[in-house]
Amino acid sequence: MKASTRIRLSYTIALAGILWPTPPLHGQDVAKLPSNQCVAEFTLPDGATFKTSDRDYGTKRTLSYDALTPGTIYQTNFEIRFPSGQMVSKRVLIEGGRRVKVAMLDPAVGRPEVMLQSNDTTGDVAWSKDGRYVLAGRTLCDAKTGRHLRQFPNPTQFLWGLAVAISPDNSLVALAAKASNMGSGIDRIFVYKLATGQLVHKFEGVRTRALSFGPKSRTLFASGFDTRGFEKDSIGVTQVWDVRTGKTVRVIRSNRWISTMALSVDGKTMVTW
Repeated sequence: MKASTRIRLSYTIALAGILWPTPPLHGQDVAKLPSNQCVAEFTLPDGATFKTSDRDYGTKRTLSYDALTPGTIYQTNFEIRFPSGQMVSKRVLIEGGRRVKVAMLDPAVGRPEVMLQSNDTTGDVAWSKDGRYVLAGRTLCDAKTGRHLRQFPNPTQFLWGLAVAISPDNSLVALAAKASNMGSGIDRIFVYKLATGQLVHKFEGVRTRALSFGPKSRTLFASGFDTRGFEKDSIGVTQVWDVRTGKTVRVIRSNRWISTMALSVDGKTMVTW
């Protein structure tokens, strides 16, 4: 089966009808496909049907694209009819070696749709304050056009996606990660320039579960928990760094583990949970 149209793109996006690569779930065990084959899996409401300009697939939910050119991304346009009678046109990108997951709800239900198309592993996603960018793990995308901007480097084969953040002025991004063979309870936090991908700082943090920049983009907050003293009661920790100098500003400890954190708009109040 051939895809409809060949286009040259490295990635695409999916927001309000535009495709966007997001990662598979952690721990998902999916057999690797040949570089010339792609499988598209559709999750649609019962009774929903879809078709292309030249073929009606009815209620079929899995399509296999074979004999694809490795490294080339193809575009296929689908028309989906829902039980409510509403119809939606959707553009899907196909690439050899990938499983494309398309999940949609009936527009009449009034819920958002979810589309997955990536092999990258990610646990956290962040929007920029002005809505221009989406950071999924170490992949930065333009939220308006769907263009893949860059993937921040992985200098030491760390596992990414514990937490991510974009500074309010769009100058920096922060990513928390841990080495796959590291059992010391220490994570690494990398700060990059958003525009160039240049590494600015590398901080050591405890088990990091949330990142947030201060309102003026001068400080970085990292919250989590310290497992190094597990036998002596583990504690919640929030570390604060000055991203201009790289120096530690403050360390705030609590008697409970921290799994999430949020700053007030003025940066004067922090809530942890």
